[in-house]
Amino acid sequence: MKPTKQYDIIILGGGIAGLTSAIYTSRAKLRTLILEKNVCGGLVNWAIDIENFPSYEKLGGMEFMEKVKAQVERLGADIEEIVDVIEAMEKREIVGRWVFDF
Repeated sequence: MKPTKQYDIIILGGGIAGLTSAIYTSRAKLRTLILEKNVCGGLVNWAIDIENFPSYEKLGGMEFMEKVKAQVERLGADIEEIVDVIEAMEKREIVGRWVFDF
C-alpha cells in the first residue's frame, strides 16, 4: 500500500503567486502542498534586479525566490516536483514521487 498524506490545499504552480498563497494557507494551519514542474519561482527567477520590493534596495530574482521558498518550507508546506501530467478521458494523473488523481 502506498503511503498517503492528506492535504487541505493543493496549489498547482510554484511561481510567486503559488508560493505566496502557500504562505497564507500555511499560516492558517492548513496542510499545504505545492506542485511545480520546474524550478520554484517561475519567471521571477529570470529577473536581474528587483527594485520595488519593500525593505530591499535591490535584489536578484533567483535570490528573492530562494528566500520566498525558504519561508514557505519553514511554515511547513510541502513542495513536490511534477514529472508528467497524464490525461485520459475524464481522468487526470499528476506524476511526481507520488501519483495524484483528480
